[in-house]
Amino acid sequence: ALAERVRPIVTPGIAPEQVELTITLRDGRKFERRIERAIGSVENPMSDAALEQKFRDLAVDILPADRVSELIGLCRDVETLASAAEIATRAAQIIGSPA
Repeated sequence: ALAERVRPIVTPGIAPEQVELTITLRDGRKFERRIERAIGSVENPMSDAALEQKFRDLAVDILPADRVSELIGLCRDVETLASAAEIATRAAQIIGSPA
């Protein structure tokens, strides 16, 4: 229900890593916040653990947990691959193989 009441607005002059948030309550009160460097921006990168959890949260309804873990492992081992393109190829195999 909350998502239906959220209205994102692109504001000229706001950089991609910035956020200006205004919450207006039913009684008219407003709460405002400005974030200069959102989590995940170059200046405020996500930790490996946070990034992994975000991926798990997004993939949970799409892939079985073991495949999600396999994809995470593949990305962690990128330095051992012949090229980064191998991630895409192997990910397609992992995602496309029957459960």
